[in-house]
Amino acid sequence: MGALALIEVLASDGSVRQSLKVASWPLRVGRAIDNDLVLDDPHIGAHHFAVDAREGGVFVAVGNTVNGLQVAGRDLRSGQSWPVGVLEPAHLTVGRVHLRLRLPEHPLPAEEPMAAAQALTHGAGSLMLLGALVLAMFAFSTFLDADPDKLGRVMGESFLGVAGVGLVWCAVWTLLSKVFAQRGHFFWHVRVLLIALLVEQGLEFLASLVAFSFSAPWVSDIEFLAAVTVLAGAFYFHLQAVEPHRLVLTRTLAGGALAIGLGLSIWGNWKSSGRFGSEVYMSHLFPPVLRVAEPMELDAFMQGVAPLQSGLDASAREEEMGETPSK
Repeated sequence: MGALALIEVLASDGSVRQSLKVASWPLRVGRAIDNDLVLDDPHIGAHHFAVDAREGGVFVAVGNTVNGLQVAGRDLRSGQSWPVGVLEPAHLTVGRVHLRLRLPEHPLPAEEPMAAAQALTHGAGSLMLLGALVLAMFAFSTFLDADPDKLGRVMGESFLGVAGVGLVWCAVWTLLSKVFAQRGHFFWHVRVLLIALLVEQGLEFLASLVAFSFSAPWVSDIEFLAAVTVLAGAFYFHLQAVEPHRLVLTRTLAGGALAIGLGLSIWGNWKSSGRFGSEVYMSHLFPPVLRVAEPMELDAFMQGVAPLQSGLDASAREEEMGETPSK
């Protein structure tokens, strides 16, 4: 007679640490030695739960426990029971242990080719392309900002600095993944970092171009909101490799990082310039052919900046008197 079910103990990364074939019902799980599956976790009761077959299917019944358990995301307390569906295996969380209960009628996923299984972390071609794009992006930015006479030295320092910081960043996340998920996922963290850098720089360029083309400086003024959001998104995907089975926790942490990042950015802008935006004036210039907004007449421009004269005069008088100019 074949097995009635299979219960598996899962690691943090989803791999199977231990499995037990069920030859007869009921299946008893807990810390006591007389259980069929003994789990060593102080948050698990002596006879925490049992799985049994009765009329209507297979049911999970919670025993005498303080913490209860989760079945398919549903919280069950002591004395409650829940049917195991026939469409997919049941995922259970008891204490700090993740379990999966498989019945013979549950469909078995198709075998995955080795290349497809490794594509996420071992896609060398796409990873090299991302690295080349980031390198080109920083090289172009350095070319625009650096003195031509010192371009080579500044370019080398910029590359070494970015590469060093990036490697340290990915190494820290790899260590966390190794500790909590038993797998480093180094190339996953490298990929997340490269994509975040490209998206952030692309959004910054797009915001500056729109601000210039349409005479809308407020667009580049609030670009920092998109930058913080991209960083929070990268933080979320890094966490996915550290705690792949705790989506609620990772989403909560990423949301909290986003809120804190936005708050600190706005506070820093206000402290430095007395404004919520990040730019005091629009500093990006593009070829005039990219202008969409109508040019402003000189007289209209002078009328617009005339109110600044009084503030500049006041600052000049304060400097003459040896006082610190007011903002």
